[in-house]
Amino acid sequence: YDQSRAFYKKINTILASMSDGFYMLNNEWKFLYINPVAEQVLGKARNAMIGKPIWDIFPETIHTEMYHLYYQAIQEQKSQSFEVFHPILQQWYEISAHPSTEGLAVFFKNITEKRWIEEQLRYSENKLRAILDSTTDANVLVSPQYKVLCVNKVGESNMRSAWGDTVREGDNIWDYISPEITEDFKHEFELCLQGQVINKEKELTFGTQTFWFRVAYYPVYDRNNALLGVSMNSTNIDKEKRAEKLIVSSEHKLNAIYNSYTDSHILIDKNLRILSYNAIAESWALELFNKPLEIEGNFSPFIVKGTEEEFYQNFQQALAGEHIEVQRKRHFEHLQQSIWFLIRYTPVYDRENNIVGVALNSINISKIKEAEEKIALQNETLRHIAWKQSHEVRRPVANILGLALLIKEEFENKKTIHTPQYIDFLEQTTQELDTIIHQIVRLANEITEEDANLLNSST
Repeated sequence: YDQSRAFYKKINTILASMSDGFYMLNNEWKFLYINPVAEQVLGKARNAMIGKPIWDIFPETIHTEMYHLYYQAIQEQKSQSFEVFHPILQQWYEISAHPSTEGLAVFFKNITEKRWIEEQLRYSENKLRAILDSTTDANVLVSPQYKVLCVNKVGESNMRSAWGDTVREGDNIWDYISPEITEDFKHEFELCLQGQVINKEKELTFGTQTFWFRVAYYPVYDRNNALLGVSMNSTNIDKEKRAEKLIVSSEHKLNAIYNSYTDSHILIDKNLRILSYNAIAESWALELFNKPLEIEGNFSPFIVKGTEEEFYQNFQQALAGEHIEVQRKRHFEHLQQSIWFLIRYTPVYDRENNIVGVALNSINISKIKEAEEKIALQNETLRHIAWKQSHEVRRPVANILGLALLIKEEFENKKTIHTPQYIDFLEQTTQELDTIIHQIVRLANEITEEDANLLNSST
């Protein structure tokens, strides 16, 4: 008897010190025992419940799930576990009912916090799933054992298109890795498991088609910083890459054309920053200014000294929308040379038709100017020849004609006394005419030589 009392006392101590609620019902549904936690949760004094049927004390529980499961446990002699919500306490409880020949032993514990965490996790998971499924990127979460933990809709669609089957959670990711990328995938996956983030652009082949993807591997950790796996994110950038190739090809062609020009092209913004330049501009900058052109560099050092005011005036006019064209002779001390340039200031517009800068185009026209000067000199020489022909040649010719007429009259009149004198005059006038003709021939030869030199210099 003493041992029984000691055992009962020990059991009672254990039950009373439990953090879970506990009560014992007999076969008539009467309370036989209630521990302090159960007393507190049930909200009634322990003495008011002992010996009374549970359905009399809590009639509101009749016909509830708990009522039916308690009866089922007794009838089937099988333990029942379930979760119920206490409407008055606004708490969730997990109940375990264990039948015996003496009645029903009921354990319960408050799982409100657990339920709240589960709801939050479920909400977060649904929200995350909604976000993942709304992206245009494929996303697959893979465990360190290469098992698929999660995959979004785009990932499923891509796998279905590539392999003819949908990837599912629990699948082995190796079933969806092409043989040609096996080694790369394994290496990158293992680096990611070590904490590295991998970002690459890859050209992948699916059947007979090849596509470009931007692939990223991210290590994923739980709240306790334990590694869950690797998130594999892929974005189809095939159109982007093909457009990029076309742009690069077009850019190379444009650069080839741009750099093939024999005149200098420099694009400068409103603040005189250099935006672009061609090969001849780069060469001229070094030759004429001993300085290299630089993208984003300032253009001011490349303005010839003494011409700053004129340059800024033309520049501002171009920024106002005007097209300016001037011919200027510039002197470069270190070259001990003056060079003629044709300079154009052209406004540059963006897509919204706003002026964003000025295109400065310069052409070396020194040879053209030299040719113009020679032509002007030749024209002056020709005018001089014409004057000689119209004035100086005309006089001796008129004298010769006059002398010829006098000689003719004397012969007709058979008067010959003046003939020797006429002959002297004729000889003198002829010599004068010969001298003028030699002068004209010399001037003509000079023009011919200048034409030949001009032709040689232009070729």
